[in-house]
Amino acid sequence: MVVRARGLVTSGVAAGLGLVAAVIGCQLLAKVDRSVLGPGGGGSGGGAARGGAGGTPSGGASCGSSSDCGASQFCDPSVAGGTCLSRKGNGEPCVRADECASGHCPEDEGVCCAAVCAAGGCVAGVLHEPEHCDGSGQCAPGTETPCPGGLGCLDAVSCRASCALDGDCASAAAHCEAGACVPDLPNGGACDEASDCASGSCPADDGVCCDTTCADKCEACLGSKTGGADGACAAVALDTDPDGDCGGDKCCRGIGTCGGHGC
Repeated sequence: MVVRARGLVTSGVAAGLGLVAAVIGCQLLAKVDRSVLGPGGGGSGGGAARGGAGGTPSGGASCGSSSDCGASQFCDPSVAGGTCLSRKGNGEPCVRADECASGHCPEDEGVCCAAVCAAGGCVAGVLHEPEHCDGSGQCAPGTETPCPGGLGCLDAVSCRASCALDGDCASAAAHCEAGACVPDLPNGGACDEASDCASGSCPADDGVCCDTTCADKCEACLGSKTGGADGACAAVALDTDPDGDCGGDKCCRGIGTCGGHGC
């Protein structure tokens, strides 16, 4: 009987100790730092909720700057104190360049643009206003205005006010005359120098623009000398020597030919 009593006592003590251990275990679990667990209770699930692969925050994650977000995202401080959002496409409203997938948000446009649009300036006698970003986020040309009076550019951003040389004119088919650019003259037009003429030829003896240099003896570019049209080089009239090419008692007998005994 005594043996049985001792056995019962021993069994009761063991059962009591097991109950105490179970209680202590529950208390320890209650003290675990819940911050390591995700909203669903699992450690791995919580990590995925806070960030994407490699610890980079995914869309909707909190952030302090765009460097906290993924490569295709930007940090928007106006959403929940800082939230990672997908970068915007061309033509969408923007405030900062990092909001745009292209990386371009012109300050005076306020939309994401595909590229940095060209600045304005003066090129080849034409003033170009700066390009602008259109509604689709593409660079569109600004207004183009020729420099006044056919003048060329003074520098990279402005036009000349007058000319001193033919090269100051915008067009190669113009020349400078008394500070103004005027069109080159056609054949037959009265000229002072070769640069006045579209043909580049102004024979000194004739004073008109000519279709050739017309420099041989007994040829001319004036109709009054050749019997033809002004501006067309031809032989002077037979037995004449209007420019004194032959001298003495000889006269012109054709281009480059003198003969006879007086005109």
